[in-house]
Amino acid sequence: MTVTPASPSMNQSVSLPILPKSDATALKAIQQTWQWHSERLMALQPECVQADRRAAYVAFLAEPSPENEQRLAVLADDHLTAKRYAVLREAHSEMLFRLRTQAIDRVTPVLERHRQDLTTAGAARKSADADQGSNSRIDAQDIENRRTLETVTLVLQNLEQMVHTPPMDHDWSPSVLAGLFQSAAEPPVITPQARPAKPVAQR
Repeated sequence: MTVTPASPSMNQSVSLPILPKSDATALKAIQQTWQWHSERLMALQPECVQADRRAAYVAFLAEPSPENEQRLAVLADDHLTAKRYAVLREAHSEMLFRLRTQAIDRVTPVLERHRQDLTTAGAARKSADADQGSNSRIDAQDIENRRTLETVTLVLQNLEQMVHTPPMDHDWSPSVLAGLFQSAAEPPVITPQARPAKPVAQR
């Protein structure tokens, strides 16, 4: 499987390793929590203040219960509600930042190991060519490995910057980070060259 990292500067499809099951499971759990905080953050935007007050008013008229009365009282003052929502938005944003950092901590070691493997493979290939007294060969595999190495390095650089930058959107949510990797459940891609030959019928 080839994947395209979710960044305008990384528009080349590259092959990335399989994410260990434990990390994939952890990212799924982080994503679920991330999704809840993201939804709450959207529901607490400034433009929601008056709409929520009107909704609470209508709800109380439809069912004048103590619970609906309490909610209407809490939302009665738009100014105070706006201040409450601002504090809550800050808290949810901080949680998103922490959750993304947890996700980055999960995928970074996998990417670093993959980068080291690519670097080692490239060095070994050059060493073998030097021992044979020939110039380094450049074939399709070399080109793919170099492109993958460049992309992995760029992803790691972006992740390092994100550790110090609050998330502004969903481009690098935990699910997007998990999507950079191959799935262990996916079957290997069979190319025309690698396609197994059909068995010859016995007469």
